[in-house]
Amino acid sequence: SYNNLTTLPRNVFSPLNKLTNLDLGGNHFENFQENIFASLTSIKALLLDGNELTSIYSNWFPSSMTNLTSFYAYNNKIEAVDPAFFDMAPNLDFVFFSNNVCINDAYFRGFQQNRTIYLQQFNDCFEAFLNLPTTTTLSTTTPRDAEVCWDGDLDHTFCEIKENKEELRL
Repeated sequence: SYNNLTTLPRNVFSPLNKLTNLDLGGNHFENFQENIFASLTSIKALLLDGNELTSIYSNWFPSSMTNLTSFYAYNNKIEAVDPAFFDMAPNLDFVFFSNNVCINDAYFRGFQQNRTIYLQQFNDCFEAFLNLPTTTTLSTTTPRDAEVCWDGDLDHTFCEIKENKEELRL
């Protein structure tokens, strides 16, 4: 976290199917490419707070995130949320979306038990999502926890992230 990252390389998380905590907070992400988190089937906590995200897309994630219990997306610029995201994460218990455009006061504990009530507060986000064009972005940046390879250019590329890593802060 807090590495001034704006993009991540395609398949960067592919070897990390045991990862349970991912902190991408405090960077400058505006969007992620499709399936960027798809291999993170063991993820329990995902922190995307303090970025410049304008939307939350379900196509960033695996089709089922049954282990995801905590999701942090506060202090972004979120105008729209794909309602399918919440369907894919049935065990979410802690959701923090405060200080965004479509939802400002959203700090939910016990989300799973109060899902119907809490989801009503996302109605503006869901409606805005229906009007969004499909978008994907990404290129390459290097976080601290990755091994860096020299590819002959001035740019560094990811070489490998240790497969058994359970927590990663980028």
